[in-house]
Amino acid sequence: MATSPPIQPQIDTILVPQGIEFRKVSRGLWATGQTQCRVVSIPLGSQGLTRFLDQWLGAQEQKNYPQNVVLMGLCGSLSPEIQGGNVVIYQGCTGRIGHRSDFVQRCNPELTDCIEQKLHAVAVVKTIQRVQGFTSDRVISSAQEKQQIHQIYQADVVDMEGFIVLEHLNSQGISGAILRVVSDGCHQDLPDLNSAIDDDGNLQILPLLTVFLQQPAAAAQLIQGSIKALRVLQEITTGLGTQT
Repeated sequence: MATSPPIQPQIDTILVPQGIEFRKVSRGLWATGQTQCRVVSIPLGSQGLTRFLDQWLGAQEQKNYPQNVVLMGLCGSLSPEIQGGNVVIYQGCTGRIGHRSDFVQRCNPELTDCIEQKLHAVAVVKTIQRVQGFTSDRVISSAQEKQQIHQIYQADVVDMEGFIVLEHLNSQGISGAILRVVSDGCHQDLPDLNSAIDDDGNLQILPLLTVFLQQPAAAAQLIQGSIKALRVLQEITTGLGTQT
């Protein structure tokens, strides 16, 4: 007697940092005509994100409660093996949030495998790298600190949301995965963007422009890498939403 193929988990929610990352993901999903998956804009950084997730999960009705959630967006490389523009999918994520240095939060393996298989099936990207993520409560701007984090935590990429999102999802029994595109390499110094992010996780335009004017070379390199990564982010979102 033939056995039925296993049921693939269906993504019902995509979380993505507010601003241009959110717009690119929304545009990529819209191009597929997909209507069963919602895209939710989240704040940057730990404080605003924690408050948001507590409120958002608390406000969900039982019939619309998320089951399979993917966090998408950009990240920075901590390893020489991971270059700008590469697509990465997390196996897990550790974090350094304030005075906390936490154990690893794991991504759901079935959902992670499903996403990787889907992107290969629609031939959006040739290679998807499996990585360990590291979440920081501030922007890691110096190449030296990136390399130190890689050595201490054995992490491959850095973000500002991954650990917190997985912590909330895992505590509620929600399957979570993280799919990102690398915007900057491990040897690349970034402008110090921390002064441009307020306590609610909003990116402030005038402080951002001030930082860019103070560090024009680093800003130009960041913008160039981000443009490339954002294009890939939109493409993989379209691939993820395409029916196969």
